[in-house]
Amino acid sequence: MAKNRDERLRWIGSSFFLVAIWASWAAAQQPAFEDASNSTCRGVLLHYSIRRVAKISPFLTDAAQQPYRFESALQLSNLGFSEVKNWRAFVGFQHREMLVQAPGALLADGENLPVTVAPAGATLAGFPQTDLLNAVETAGDTTKTSVTINLVGTEYGVEDFPLPANISFPVPGYTCGSVQKLGNDTLQLCCTENATAINSTSTDQFALPEPGDLTITYSVIQTFTDNYWAEVDISNDNPLGRIDGWNLTWEWQQGEFIFQMRGAQALDQDQTECLSGPAGAHYKDFDFSTVMSCNRHPTIVDLPPERANDTRVGMIPSCCRSGLLLPATMDPKLSKSAFQLFVYKVPPNLDRDTLAPPANFKIDPRYSCGQPQLIAPVEKPDPSSPTRMISAIKSWQVTCNMTRNGRLEQVGQVENLETRRKCCVSFSGFYNSSAVPCPTCACGCSANSTLPRPSCDTSSQAMLLPSYALLLPFQDRIGKALEWARMNRKPVPSVAPCSDNCPVSINWHVVSDFTDGWTARLSLLNWDETAVPEWFAAVELRNAFPGLERVYTLNGTLINDNTTLYFQGLPNYSDYLNRIDKNNPGKLQAVISFDKRKTPGINVTGGDGFPTRVVFNGEECALPDAIPISHGYRLRAVPRLVVSLLLAAVLAAFWL
Repeated sequence: MAKNRDERLRWIGSSFFLVAIWASWAAAQQPAFEDASNSTCRGVLLHYSIRRVAKISPFLTDAAQQPYRFESALQLSNLGFSEVKNWRAFVGFQHREMLVQAPGALLADGENLPVTVAPAGATLAGFPQTDLLNAVETAGDTTKTSVTINLVGTEYGVEDFPLPANISFPVPGYTCGSVQKLGNDTLQLCCTENATAINSTSTDQFALPEPGDLTITYSVIQTFTDNYWAEVDISNDNPLGRIDGWNLTWEWQQGEFIFQMRGAQALDQDQTECLSGPAGAHYKDFDFSTVMSCNRHPTIVDLPPERANDTRVGMIPSCCRSGLLLPATMDPKLSKSAFQLFVYKVPPNLDRDTLAPPANFKIDPRYSCGQPQLIAPVEKPDPSSPTRMISAIKSWQVTCNMTRNGRLEQVGQVENLETRRKCCVSFSGFYNSSAVPCPTCACGCSANSTLPRPSCDTSSQAMLLPSYALLLPFQDRIGKALEWARMNRKPVPSVAPCSDNCPVSINWHVVSDFTDGWTARLSLLNWDETAVPEWFAAVELRNAFPGLERVYTLNGTLINDNTTLYFQGLPNYSDYLNRIDKNNPGKLQAVISFDKRKTPGINVTGGDGFPTRVVFNGEECALPDAIPISHGYRLRAVPRLVVSLLLAAVLAAFWL
């Protein structure tokens, strides 16, 4: 009996020990969050907690390079008065983290996982739970007032607690305090709102449309139990933006597939994704060979103009332009594009009211797009009645902005042709016999350089030129540059600089500088064999354009708060920009006159007379690092009649 009793006691003790171990392990799996119900925060409370860190292969002797798997949790709790629409949370990753999983959230910049998120950090956006309701209107239902995102990724060199540098809540209307550290594994942040009473959600269910360089609207226009029709509208809202041949991609979030399209087409059908996925399991007798695209990441392109009136795939207003999006300043009608698609859904989303947009939109390498935000249903005129408007069932807007790389990055010698510039600028002036040419390798240097790679220096500065040499092909120009350097006792390099390799070059020349006025000439040179129809150019001169008088031989319009002059060709004149032959570029010129009395203190030759930014067909052009140096020579007071005669002489010389 005693023996049996001892065995039972040992068994009970072992059981309690195992239970204690299991309880300790289970507690370790849960984030050490403060009980939000007892918090004094009157707004949104954020917690970021490290749950688990484990060493992964390869196993290295260098501790700083050792990779680790980390599991963490980000929790947001709405403890305030207002509903939070389209929540966002920023995590300042700092340990070379790569984010691999984030169920319940998407990256706000539209990037797909896995992706490196350090040292810049990452902004997460909720999906499918995009909003955080308040406790009063939900009777304290925490499934609607809070959200927990369980993150999984890889970091380097931190074995214990790889906490981020900071966390924040980048949603308008909230003021965040300082980040608090709770123990070794948790960060906490309270962001308060200005409201002091319940803000009813019933009258504020839509986000306000966000302005951007380009907007995409995804609208459901007809819905059924297991499918729906949607219309996608693309609008180019940047006065200097242009896309030639857009390629739109996104990521389906709920297993959808595209059955049919009008006004555009998907490049990849990939019916195996339907057959082997939820779609094939549900639609057992469906003929997927007729499907437009089963791809979770479809690539959608515009149709050519000849399909616009095709009754089967066309007949959509603003469709079928081969993906051309011009700025509205050039042509408002061609600044928009549209198409429709017929989408099938899969369980458990088989309900007329269960509608969700795709995510992670991308349209052009130069643009970064946010995640869809629910807006008020889009209204459009009824084609059958000019006085009647038709409303969409649901609409989401995606806002895209041109990235810094797209606007300003000096590409130089990168090998990726898609990111290279397409144009460059040279400077010259009447007061200096040398022209400052386009930068070396302004549009990239690779195996297709004008000179073989061993015969030119990709990193040395471009050599000064006599102004007339700007009109010569580079193979003829380099000899003139070397001769010019010897004549002016300038250093002659042992290896000449490489070409700019730009298909389009632009010269800005200060023609004159008088006491009460000055003039400049813009020359566009097309060295490419490709024609450039429907072109435009823009020049930014921040201190000069209040004194703009007139533009000759091209259309010129001031935009962007009168800091930028927008150029277009005149009818039957733009063809001059098409290249004649390999030794004669296409050429267009304009002369611009300015009145100094409207810009007192302007220093034309000192820098105010030269552009700070030049754009051609939506592409940022590379600018020289210097301007022609003035030797103090400037014409004194001259009657304005003489200025007019000088302009006439310049124009006559061009036409001759």
